[in-house]
Amino acid sequence: MIRRFALTRRDRAALRRRGLTPADAARQRERLIRPAAPLRLDRPCRVGDGIERWSPARRRALERLARAGARRGLFSVLVPASGAASRLFQNLETLRRRRDATGRPVASLVREKAFSESRVFFKHLDRLALAGRLDAACRRRGASRQRLLTAGRWDEVLDALFESGTASLPKGLVPFHGRGPGARTAFEEHLRAAATIVGDDRGRCRMHFTVAPDQRRAFAREARALQRKWGKRLGVRWRIQWSVQSPTTDTLALEKDGGWAREESGDLYFRPGGHGALLGNLEKTRAPFVFIRNIDNVSDAPTDPAAAAWRRALGGRLMDLWEEGRRWLRVLEAGGPMEGAAAFVASTLGGRPPSKNPRSWLGRILRRPWRVCGMIAQRGDPGGGPFWVRASSRSEGGPSKQIVEESQVGAGQRRLWRRSTHFNPVDMVVALRDHRRRPYRLADFADDRSVLVMEKMFRGRPVRVWERPGLWNGGMHRWNTVFVEIPAALFTPVKRVTDLLRPGHRRAH
Repeated sequence: MIRRFALTRRDRAALRRRGLTPADAARQRERLIRPAAPLRLDRPCRVGDGIERWSPARRRALERLARAGARRGLFSVLVPASGAASRLFQNLETLRRRRDATGRPVASLVREKAFSESRVFFKHLDRLALAGRLDAACRRRGASRQRLLTAGRWDEVLDALFESGTASLPKGLVPFHGRGPGARTAFEEHLRAAATIVGDDRGRCRMHFTVAPDQRRAFAREARALQRKWGKRLGVRWRIQWSVQSPTTDTLALEKDGGWAREESGDLYFRPGGHGALLGNLEKTRAPFVFIRNIDNVSDAPTDPAAAAWRRALGGRLMDLWEEGRRWLRVLEAGGPMEGAAAFVASTLGGRPPSKNPRSWLGRILRRPWRVCGMIAQRGDPGGGPFWVRASSRSEGGPSKQIVEESQVGAGQRRLWRRSTHFNPVDMVVALRDHRRRPYRLADFADDRSVLVMEKMFRGRPVRVWERPGLWNGGMHRWNTVFVEIPAALFTPVKRVTDLLRPGHRRAH
């Protein structure tokens, strides 16, 4: 009898179609059964100890530097946009399933605490940009949304919402802001924001979106329409590059008994590898310096001068670091004194060269990619935070600055993790070229052991799954990192549809 973790001929064919081998599957199973040891935290990064806080004059100087770089076409923007909108509507989907299972009307179910989010949704529908799509779906049913709600026929409104297709859109194409024909998607807002930050002196604005294979055509069609709508007004021509997550980064899952998780057909269950699978996509961007932002973190004032100034300043700080690191590396390669390079590394990264082979250590550090990450003062939002993480060996030169997720922390250090004063909003800019302007091979700087192993529900049962090292934690573990405190107003995430009712998403313009 075939053991539960053995691979059949059909399994091997499925692996080959994704560019994977049985050896890859065996390594994935090993990671699921024996995850890497948790990170060893040293202390949270704080302002003055790992997090920079700039004066207005310093910020303006860095902003001027970035403006000059943008005019030369040195910047691009990467936005991972393959996520579906289903998570935005998860509470409403659960409400619909409960209604179907119990026969109770929606207007009664929303009184329950579990559906308080759905109650807010129905109460404030008029203030949401997606109301236009919902109204059209109600009209196809021969009724108006307002009359259905007034009559207590909330079930029909809920059904119309899912019939409208809004919940099955890519998150980037869900209407976020505005009303009626003028409603704007998250994708549209990101294009507008990029125009104010990375447009060059010829009006070109380079962007890179990662999308699901079946979404690319819809995004491209939207991009053409937005070029006609905004191009002349903003004086830009968007140069958009599209890519999809490689199937070679898909991951397998295990049942509780250690066997492979499988679909009802008997096929292996594959999952996307998470943001950490996007290192290859990041390599494909065309500019030496790239801003990275989440698709759902965009306000309804994307061209706000203050927000643009802060993001340009992050870019200026990166340019400054990259150029100074390049200068000290040249000194080392020419056999010059090490003191200046050592002082630069100590002041920016906190590391000090070991007594053995210090020149070699400094050269290795200065050949790493650079990144500058905005950090928001902690306010209870979920997500990773900035920490000093202890080195695994003395040769690494002491603790390094890392973005750490709670799932990477052992039980004994959870209390220390909760002492973080800041968290990661994913608002960063990275350098993709080395000191000779050659592209980095980014996989060389990832920590492959830093996978995220967790339990997820699959077809009503728990399975053990893993995601590749996160793009901004394990995927960038060996990057040179600088953290900067940025205003909380720059962080306007949309994880649930009702988040669109929060400040940052309700300005009138």
